[in-house]
Amino acid sequence: TLAAGGVAGACSRTAVAPLERLKILFQVQGISAGGRPVRHSGILRSLGDLVVKDGVRGLWRGNGLNCVRVVPSSAIQFATYALYKRTLFGDDGEPLRAWQLMVAGGLAGATSTTCTYPIDLMRARRTVDFRGEVDNGLLRNMANLARAEGVRGLFRGLLPSLCGIIPYIGIDFAIFDILKRRCRERGVGLDDRGEVHPLTKVACGAAAGVCGMTVAFPFDTVRRNLQVATLKVRGGGTLETTMAGTLRAITRDWTMPLNLYRGLGPNYAKAAPSVGISFATFEYVKDLL
Repeated sequence: TLAAGGVAGACSRTAVAPLERLKILFQVQGISAGGRPVRHSGILRSLGDLVVKDGVRGLWRGNGLNCVRVVPSSAIQFATYALYKRTLFGDDGEPLRAWQLMVAGGLAGATSTTCTYPIDLMRARRTVDFRGEVDNGLLRNMANLARAEGVRGLFRGLLPSLCGIIPYIGIDFAIFDILKRRCRERGVGLDDRGEVHPLTKVACGAAAGVCGMTVAFPFDTVRRNLQVATLKVRGGGTLETTMAGTLRAITRDWTMPLNLYRGLGPNYAKAAPSVGISFATFEYVKDLL
């Protein structure tokens, strides 16, 4: 389960890395590059702007760190999901209820997020770094940040991350398992062996991901702004170090609370391939092992 989860996470993140970088840039819109405010408009136009500025490889900036994070994160998430289901609710063969699946999924998400959070923070800073302050040296950058801000600096934004990831992963896993169960019960989308077809799993995973991320996205926006707070200060912004302060700053600077969903477009665009590939790859690799 650990190996399958790790492979699934790396494959899915690499496939959608350009959209993931664009989502983060949208979320922290207003961070300065060379003293000038950065603004992003449509998805295709913004991707084109990134190619012009950083080259095609720039679309995958931060993906190396993301894969370093997501392999253990996905492995821990899938493994602890199975563990929490078995430990908390038993293994008597009866299908678990939706709330039980959500509890197990939420706890699994919280566990994996906490274990790998410093890597995620460094990945976010690398993704939005236009001035070359953050390179690919993970341990070196973590040490520099810890010296500058203390160990707590490595976990800046963890609270909104947990507030978002618990419902996100809880809804994600619950809907995926329920949809697979319904397909088996109704004989829809099965292969020749009577198992749920891989393409059906992709569709189930995509639907689950869209539902989960819609609920959790405002927390993700707050998290990203906290993670890059010191970079924004160097670009002329105001330092916000708390979840409440960042929330106020976002809604004030962007004029309306709806902008907590800034970046949801590219997030939706990557949702279907990302979550679908993740779940389908996990099931495929698990069957091989």
